[in-house]
Order: sequence, then C-alpha cells, then structure tokens
Amino acid sequence: MHELEIKPNVVTFSAILNACSRCNSFEEASVLLEELRLFDNQVYGVAHGLLMGYRENVWEQAQSLFDEVKLMDSSTASAFYNALTDMLWHFGQVSLSHSY
Repeated sequence: MHELEIKPNVVTFSAILNACSRCNSFEEASVLLEELRLFDNQVYGVAHGLLMGYRENVWEQAQSLFDEVKLMDSSTASAFYNALTDMLWHFGQVSLSHSY
C-alpha cells in the first residue's frame, strides 16, 4: 500500500485492527501498528498509543480522531469503534480507557 501510495480508509483500519486482535502477542500487534503509522500517524498513532497504554497526549489525539469519526455514517463509525475496542479488549487495555 505504501509503495502504491494508497491511503488506508476506515474499512482498511477496521480490518487491520481486527488482524491485530488476532495477533499471537501484544508485541506483534504493537509492531504492526507502529509500522502502519507511516500511512496515517493520526489514526494508527492513536491506536498504537492506546494499545501501549500511553497517557501523554494520546487521549487528546484520540478525542480529535473520535470527533472526526462522529461525522461519518453510523455503520462506518460503528465498525471503527468496534474494531478499536476489540483490539484493546483482546490485549487488556480497555481498563485504561475507563480510568479517564
């Protein structure tokens, strides 16, 4: 995708997060998301930051991203949120999201 200069969309993002949630380890998912930051640092950077449990700046970036997602049609936004939540839940990061 990077070589063809194709920018991932929400469907691609959802599929990638779904793949991350099926990785054998936290480290594999982290490496995949870190590499994808080349495509879109906002989207994949937020997902990576949330996965890693980063607290500095990630929540402000996540809020900005979620504000953009709210503007999408409901089925697309639902797919985005579901994929992100599934990945975070799989690796035990959902508890962090409830602490704010």
